[in-house]
Amino acid sequence: MRRLAFVFSAFTLSAGALPAPAQAPASDRVAPYDWLSAHLPRYRELAARPWPGPLPPVKKKLSPGDAYPGAAALAAILRDLGDLPEGAAVPADGTYGGALVDAVKAFQDRHGLKPDGVVGAGTFSALDVPYAKRLEEIEASLKWLGTIRVPQTESLVVVNIPSFRLYAWTSSRTPSPSTCTTRPRSRSSKGTAAISRTGACASRIRRLSPRFS
Repeated sequence: MRRLAFVFSAFTLSAGALPAPAQAPASDRVAPYDWLSAHLPRYRELAARPWPGPLPPVKKKLSPGDAYPGAAALAAILRDLGDLPEGAAVPADGTYGGALVDAVKAFQDRHGLKPDGVVGAGTFSALDVPYAKRLEEIEASLKWLGTIRVPQTESLVVVNIPSFRLYAWTSSRTPSPSTCTTRPRSRSSKGTAAISRTGACASRIRRLSPRFS
């Protein structure tokens, strides 16, 4: 069996408390570095404009059809982030519904949250982040990712713990079709779900792609 290398990548982890190792050469950097770098100009642009928040707090959760005084601010944030298309119609009466719900689902999916359109504590905390703060997180993550070298191995598996996704690469460094996504059943299980389900995902990858067997 070809050796699989596991790289645990958490884009939102702060590297500020860790010593900064030397930066890896550009040719040796992991793919998530390039992906995150591509979003940096957009967030710099957002950080330079007024943030529509903060959002009014929600009681336990905000479900489709509920009245929400922060609907306009929520729509503005989702438009800025690209989850709500320009020109998409949202309820004018302050109701949380229609295209606004679809935009929240898209936001949830991008952040590794259950894409059910319900704004609970996890979704709210992810939405209610000033653009300047998110920019700081991205820059810190890039500094950390820039120190990680691509393992010199024939096969590579990257585990993105926050998103509960596992990706397989061949020596060509192109993603294989065998991508496995897992999600925790509850917030309390997040820490162990990704690790405990990694074996099952790897088994699925081996079944779907003989190149990894």
